[in-house]
Amino acid sequence: DPEGDAGLFTGKLDRNGKGHGLGELVYYDEDIFIGEFSHGSLKTGVLYKKGKKERYTMKEGQWSQVLERYILARFPHDVILCTSSVKKGYSYNDSDSDSDSDSERQDSDSDSD
Repeated sequence: DPEGDAGLFTGKLDRNGKGHGLGELVYYDEDIFIGEFSHGSLKTGVLYKKGKKERYTMKEGQWSQVLERYILARFPHDVILCTSSVKKGYSYNDSDSDSDSDSERQDSDSDSD
């Protein structure tokens, strides 16, 4: 993420193995960012404290000064972005994502171009 915090990413990856499209990043302190990623960088979404209470919203890679209601409505904490699949591990259902590979889980280090 922009501050260099790490966690576990779930969602689509680009050709270089970076988060790209809709996904979630679960930090090791249990906070969760749900939203859109672009080649490993957080773009637009919501950071939830311990996965439940909205803490910040992000628009175009910048944290908002106030919670943006339309972003909260777009990325609620009570939806499942990726579902388990017996044959393929994790599957992703989003027809308008432009990512380049199958859904995977990966540990995210502090590098977020």
